[in-house]
Amino acid sequence: MASPTNRDVARREILLRQIEVAKQDKDFYKWACAVIGGIGTLGMVVGFTKWHREIQPMLDEISQLQLAKLRHEVSQLSANPSKARRILPNRLRRM
Repeated sequence: MASPTNRDVARREILLRQIEVAKQDKDFYKWACAVIGGIGTLGMVVGFTKWHREIQPMLDEISQLQLAKLRHEVSQLSANPSKARRILPNRLRRM
């Protein structure tokens, strides 16, 4: 083949254009993935901040109140041992 035919020239131009489009798509997909990753990271930071500032202090307070309630119940049961026997289930009384 000394000189390419019109079909070969057109095919080469199409392939070169496809390569060019593939390179542009690659750049676009890299940026799209970076944006999606950035939005995801921002969402995680916002969620953690909300949990750390609002939800966790509330859970800490609930835990402290439960602990205070249990200490109060134990002190009342220690002061009145007959009441403790009524509260315990039958299988624990036998021990």
